[in-house]
Amino acid sequence: MSRYFFHIMNSRAIIDLDGTDLSGNAEARMHAIAITSTMMSELDSNWKGEEWTMTVTDLEGVIILTLKFSANLGTVH
Repeated sequence: MSRYFFHIMNSRAIIDLDGTDLSGNAEARMHAIAITSTMMSELDSNWKGEEWTMTVTDLEGVIILTLKFSANLGTVH
């Protein structure tokens, strides 16, 4: 098992100090996608589509994956 850290950057930094033990890089990528999927489904109407980023690092700080999200929110009719 290896420890991975899932850091979020939006209007502020949310640094993962604890990390998560996973079997390897492939599982870390799948975990990052699952986390972001949950986060996106929980966004409320206050989100204006500004970019936010999740950076996944290993125990040594090597970047394994970066996911970037933003949206162009048009007028809802």
